[in-house]
Amino acid sequence: MNGAHIEDDIHFIPVSDDIYAQRFGDSYASFGRVPILSGETRVPWRASSPTTQAVMDHTGKINVWIRQSVLDSDQAITAVISHETFEIEALREIFQRNGGSLPAATYRDLTRPGKADNPHWQAVDYGDELVWKMLDGGK
Repeated sequence: MNGAHIEDDIHFIPVSDDIYAQRFGDSYASFGRVPILSGETRVPWRASSPTTQAVMDHTGKINVWIRQSVLDSDQAITAVISHETFEIEALREIFQRNGGSLPAATYRDLTRPGKADNPHWQAVDYGDELVWKMLDGGK
């Protein structure tokens, strides 16, 4: 409603805050958690089987786990969901241009906080922009 476009293959899964913190740390949402054994390991976009880990599971879903408390605020919902969908769509395009997989080191650089101009950084700006529009009445 506030500007985040959610593709049909993206599924948000609310998780109680305490369980979320145990599993994912202090973030607000998480997706594409792939164990990285080395920088040369390839991260696939889509899993080939139920036991393969990738950004998208073998059924074609991108699962995004989200802290339950995010759902208590329209501003938080807008910021977090728009952030995650923006980042996923940017990554989708990058994976498509690279044959459906990326070196782990590249994937890590594209998704890590604090790296200027990567999709994660851009997603923060996008989410903030949508919240500011909400607060400003859409002007």
